[in-house]
Amino acid sequence: MTTSNRFPTLNDFNDDVLDVHGGSSHTDCQRLGDYRLVQVSCLIERLRLEQEAGAAGRIRQEALLSGMEALLMDAYLMYTRAHHQCGGKA
Repeated sequence: MTTSNRFPTLNDFNDDVLDVHGGSSHTDCQRLGDYRLVQVSCLIERLRLEQEAGAAGRIRQEALLSGMEALLMDAYLMYTRAHHQCGGKA
Protein backbone atom coordinates (compact mmCIF):
# COMPACT_ATOMS: atom_id res chain seq x y z
CA MET A 1 0.00 0.00 0.00
CA THR A 2 1.40 3.37 -0.96
CA THR A 3 0.64 6.60 0.83
CA SER A 4 0.28 9.82 -1.11
CA ASN A 5 2.42 12.75 -0.01
CA ARG A 6 -0.34 15.10 -1.10
CA PHE A 7 -3.23 15.89 1.22
CA PRO A 8 -6.51 15.25 -0.64
CA THR A 9 -8.80 18.04 -1.78
CA LEU A 10 -12.60 18.11 -1.98
CA ASN A 11 -12.30 17.43 -5.72
CA ASP A 12 -10.74 14.04 -4.96
CA PHE A 13 -14.09 12.71 -3.71
CA ASN A 14 -17.15 11.52 -5.63
CA ASP A 15 -20.52 13.16 -5.04
CA ASP A 16 -21.81 10.00 -3.33
CA VAL A 17 -19.21 10.16 -0.52
CA LEU A 18 -21.93 11.49 1.82
CA ASP A 19 -24.24 8.53 1.11
CA VAL A 20 -23.28 6.53 4.20
CA HIS A 21 -25.90 4.67 6.24
CA GLY A 22 -26.10 1.82 8.73
CA GLY A 23 -25.41 -0.83 6.10
CA SER A 24 -22.51 0.95 4.41
CA SER A 25 -19.18 -0.82 4.01
CA HIS A 26 -16.19 -0.01 6.17
CA THR A 27 -14.51 1.46 3.08
CA ASP A 28 -17.40 3.90 2.59
CA CYS A 29 -17.20 4.91 6.26
CA GLN A 30 -13.45 5.46 6.03
CA ARG A 31 -13.87 7.50 2.85
CA LEU A 32 -16.45 9.74 4.56
CA GLY A 33 -14.06 10.13 7.49
CA ASP A 34 -11.36 11.21 5.04
CA TYR A 35 -13.79 13.65 3.42
CA ARG A 36 -14.65 15.19 6.79
CA LEU A 37 -10.95 15.74 7.52
CA VAL A 38 -10.52 17.49 4.17
CA GLN A 39 -13.54 19.68 4.98
CA VAL A 40 -11.90 20.66 8.28
CA SER A 41 -8.70 21.48 6.45
CA CYS A 42 -10.65 23.76 4.10
CA LEU A 43 -12.34 25.51 7.03
CA ILE A 44 -8.98 26.07 8.72
CA GLU A 45 -7.63 27.64 5.54
CA ARG A 46 -10.74 29.81 5.24
CA LEU A 47 -10.39 30.96 8.84
CA ARG A 48 -6.73 31.76 8.26
CA LEU A 49 -7.54 33.83 5.15
CA GLU A 50 -10.33 35.70 6.91
CA GLN A 51 -8.05 36.53 9.82
CA GLU A 52 -5.36 37.80 7.46
CA ALA A 53 -7.90 39.95 5.64
CA GLY A 54 -9.21 41.31 8.95
CA ALA A 55 -12.75 40.43 7.90
CA ALA A 56 -13.50 37.71 10.45
CA GLY A 57 -15.38 38.76 13.54
CA ARG A 58 -15.50 36.74 16.72
CA ILE A 59 -18.93 35.28 15.93
CA ARG A 60 -17.78 34.16 12.48
CA GLN A 61 -14.67 32.54 13.95
CA GLU A 62 -16.76 30.71 16.55
CA ALA A 63 -19.08 29.41 13.81
CA LEU A 64 -16.12 28.08 11.81
CA LEU A 65 -14.59 26.47 14.90
CA SER A 66 -17.92 24.84 15.80
CA GLY A 67 -18.16 23.50 12.25
CA MET A 68 -14.65 22.06 12.50
CA GLU A 69 -15.49 20.39 15.79
CA ALA A 70 -18.61 18.76 14.31
CA LEU A 71 -16.71 17.54 11.23
CA LEU A 72 -13.92 16.06 13.36
CA MET A 73 -16.46 14.24 15.53
CA ASP A 74 -18.17 12.82 12.43
CA ALA A 75 -14.81 11.69 11.05
CA TYR A 76 -14.08 9.94 14.35
CA LEU A 77 -17.47 8.21 14.28
CA MET A 78 -16.93 7.04 10.68
CA TYR A 79 -13.50 5.61 11.52
CA THR A 80 -14.95 3.90 14.61
CA ARG A 81 -17.78 2.39 12.55
CA ALA A 82 -15.32 1.21 9.89
CA HIS A 83 -13.10 -0.34 12.57
CA HIS A 84 -16.03 -2.28 14.06
CA GLN A 85 -17.16 -3.48 10.63
CA CYS A 86 -13.69 -4.92 10.06
CA GLY A 87 -14.11 -6.98 13.20
CA GLY A 88 -11.96 -4.66 15.25
CA LYS A 89 -8.86 -5.37 13.18
CA ALA A 90 -6.58 -2.44 12.42
